[in-house]
Amino acid sequence: MVKKLNFWDHLEDLRIRVINIVITIATISLFCFMFGLKQYSIFGFQIWLPLEEYRLFGQSMLLPAFEFKDNIASMVFSIIRDDLIPSHIKLIMVKPVDAIMANVQISLFLGVLIGMPIIVQQIGKFIFPALYTHEKRIFLRTIAPATFLFIFGALFAYYLMIPFFIDFLYGYGIAMEAQTFLSINEFISFVLILMLGFGLIFELPVFMAALTFFGVVKPEFWKTHWRIAVVIMIIIGGFITPDASGITQMMVAVPMMILYTIGYFISGHIYKKKEKAKLEEEKQE
Repeated sequence: MVKKLNFWDHLEDLRIRVINIVITIATISLFCFMFGLKQYSIFGFQIWLPLEEYRLFGQSMLLPAFEFKDNIASMVFSIIRDDLIPSHIKLIMVKPVDAIMANVQISLFLGVLIGMPIIVQQIGKFIFPALYTHEKRIFLRTIAPATFLFIFGALFAYYLMIPFFIDFLYGYGIAMEAQTFLSINEFISFVLILMLGFGLIFELPVFMAALTFFGVVKPEFWKTHWRIAVVIMIIIGGFITPDASGITQMMVAVPMMILYTIGYFISGHIYKKKEKAKLEEEKQE
């Protein structure tokens, strides 16, 4: 049975969930910004721990590894730099705060990424009281594919789209024998925005299927308004890409069009199942 709550109860519950999510992200982000990882050998296995060995009173002790420079965010930055920056492009600091801001951005991104299970749990606790039992089951069954699609979208951007964009955009400078530089802050902002953007873009089929399942729109809606959807996708592509060439913009829009088509067919399948179940219930009555 659905629990009845008034407006103020919903507002208070929303406030609690938002505070819990903010605390989760802030705690993990601060941890990534303040601590480093050290490699240790335990039972023959090499593992990384946020601990450092100190000698106090002649005894060896493992204590938290406070690192404001060689922190977890800096380690992640080194991995991203080595993976995505070609040897002919030099990273530079344009402003004194560039390196710090890059660390802050990576820390916040890790806070959201690592804290995602708790974030989803808090969202679920807010939504669940308004759902029926079968709707709760559908919500729980959606978490796994939604998480997979977000991760797949972020990895798709990291391994395919971002290297292509960097090679494409800086290729003209190399052809003109110009020195190519990229600021640390702009580089990290570019990478994180694209990873987050593609992660959310790959959620499109889930979003479309959810709207159809809850009866907000029918599959015909997606078919009828596909031209408007294409325009919106092109606008989004222009918003998250760093140039005005139109080529990178379409490189973002085309995967969205494919995902939109997949979402349409999934919505149609869900709608047919719902209609079939409704007819069976009417027959039984």
